Amino acid sequence: MTAQRQHESMSRTQRATREKILHAAWNLLDTEDQESVNMMDIAKGAGIGRATLYRYYETKEFIIRDLTLEWGRRFSAKLFEQPRDGVTVGERICYTVRSILVEAYAHPHLIRAALPVLVAKNESMSGSRSGIRSLLPGLVEPVIADIKIVEKEKCLAATHRLLLGSLYMVNSGSDSISISMDTISFTLRKLLGERAWQRALPG
Repeated sequence: MTAQRQHESMSRTQRATREKILHAAWNLLDTEDQESVNMMDIAKGAGIGRATLYRYYETKEFIIRDLTLEWGRRFSAKLFEQPRDGVTVGERICYTVRSILVEAYAHPHLIRAALPVLVAKNESMSGSRSGIRSLLPGLVEPVIADIKIVEKEKCLAATHRLLLGSLYMVNSGSDSISISMDTISFTLRKLLGERAWQRALPG
């Protein structure tokens, strides 16, 4: 069962407990490296017993997985509240990518915890693998959804890898946001083609 279906099948009380767990995990992982945060810390922060926590999550990695998905959904909703009038595809992609990198830069501990989840191959750990795999390209896909592009899925897969690489580089201090932006925008502009890049988005 995926994390999303699991969440939908929960009672109101169960959903409230899950939210408390994720909120506590966010507060801890936003300020500390994940290695120094354990399940007991999260249970204490959520105001629940350790046994209750383990009924919801077997390991800290499962918590980080769901936290990453929730973070992505909230960020996506906020991102697409922005108006698109008079904006080109290229401008919108650059805005989206910069927003992702700025958000990651503002939460270095959290993104460090989330990155292994985003690249994990362990199917049992990533029960919502499709949600995780589509998280980053899903932020760009709506921008190019109505554009006829050859091999669009490959473009989105390339976007996923470009974003992951840039998140690692920015998080480690190896690249600035500006350098990562230049690399991603240059590559995607070449992949999409100049006509698609300069196309105006509908309002």
